Amino acid sequence: MFSNRTATAAFAVVGLVGTLVGMFVLAGNEMGPAAPSRVTWVDGYELNDSPAAAASFPGNEIVVVADVVEELSARWNSSEPAEPGAPAFIFTPVRVRVVEVLRGAPRLQGGEIVIRRLGGRIGDQEFIFDPGLVPPGLEPGNRVLIFLGEQRDLGDGLDSSTPNMVYIIDTDGNVESADGRWSVDLGAFRELVKAATE
Repeated sequence: MFSNRTATAAFAVVGLVGTLVGMFVLAGNEMGPAAPSRVTWVDGYELNDSPAAAASFPGNEIVVVADVVEELSARWNSSEPAEPGAPAFIFTPVRVRVVEVLRGAPRLQGGEIVIRRLGGRIGDQEFIFDPGLVPPGLEPGNRVLIFLGEQRDLGDGLDSSTPNMVYIIDTDGNVESADGRWSVDLGAFRELVKAATE
């Protein structure tokens, strides 16, 4: 079983690896067209140990149930050309409509927010973020459970959040881990989130 400390360390390592890979492959890129097509591939991690572990994972300031509305055009993480040695990566903004706030930010209820899905293609450059056993949750029409932080402008002029975890909610109202090791009714998951917040 993952403890919070173990899971936190795993996310920290993945974040560092992702940053280093992005820096190594795309550093110095001025976001203009390049001769050969370049692909950056970053491996990720999902907390699949238990629903209780997912509900209590640190760093999730906000937990919401949302409907995926629309995928927007891929863009760079900065509106300015990357400085030499600075990480540059591509992400795809996804609009979601918040159906229910389970933790934090009740003001989001009924509104729309933008989620950053890491990865995308611009011209001849592609950034692939492979989070492992994660369902393709951020597709229009899906209802999802999203764990994230506050919306922020990271330098590209777009207020958005990069989710820590995304789970699909099926038509029966069940939340399931991508590897199928656990499945829990959304009502029970609400109680887990509430208990982890108290």
